[in-house]
Amino acid sequence: MGRTWRFIFLINIPICVIAILCSFRQLEESTMNTRKTFDIWGVLVLSAGLFLITYALTASEEKGMDLQNGIMMTVSGEY
Repeated sequence: MGRTWRFIFLINIPICVIAILCSFRQLEESTMNTRKTFDIWGVLVLSAGLFLITYALTASEEKGMDLQNGIMMTVSGEY
């Protein structure tokens, strides 16, 4: 029986558990006295970026491209 994609969980899960346990030992809790405000410009830029990525990948599928070419076209800004 060959290895399938599920095999990756046998590697990732122990690494994540070790990283989480180490982070509890090494990181200190940060305390901030200032109040954070809602970043409306960040939300707008993120929303626009996610929309454009989704649109580009959908449009590439409608044009008959495979996923790999669609991703490359999106990253390179061809749309």
